[in-house]
Amino acid sequence: DPIELKIKSGESLLVTGASGTGKSTLLNSLMSFQEISHGQINFRVNDNSKISSEKAIEQIGYVSQDPFIFNSSIFENIILKDKGISKNEYEYCMKLIKSLKLEDLLDQKGKEFKLGEGGKFISGGQKQKISIARALFKKPSIIILDEPTSALDKKNTKVVCEAIQYFMDESIIIISSHDEISKYFYNNRIFNLDNFYK
Repeated sequence: DPIELKIKSGESLLVTGASGTGKSTLLNSLMSFQEISHGQINFRVNDNSKISSEKAIEQIGYVSQDPFIFNSSIFENIILKDKGISKNEYEYCMKLIKSLKLEDLLDQKGKEFKLGEGGKFISGGQKQKISIARALFKKPSIIILDEPTSALDKKNTKVVCEAIQYFMDESIIIISSHDEISKYFYNNRIFNLDNFYK
């Protein structure tokens, strides 16, 4: 049977299911990282007109299961440029850093500290938070997150989910994860892939 999902601005969708049920495959298909064998994915704007997948992807912030970190500063990793950072960009970046509780990294290591290739000098949880900040910095219309809190404890999971909800309040949030984090999102729906295979 086909999967039919309709998601509107201001809604969050939590995709759950056991390992191997296709959570990442579904999200990768939305990003066109993986071709679908049949069916179609349609993106529509406010006037209900279709837009191309390429145009839609420009408006999506994406966080993968294994986020890549560059051997540069936390600011450069979030903003994705190494010079010419404007005052507004810097201030918004700092707002994200504070909301995601990454100030300790700045306090301990300094603003110019290089995180190491692949983030080898920081923790898995810090890598996830920086990747989320990078996606949020884009101010996307849609954010897609694949297991974004897998390296975080309950306290930091709550921090991250509340930050995502705050910065994406009027946008679409799509997350693959476990049921427990649904309590941090309002106006949410749960799509359980375990039920799909029954």
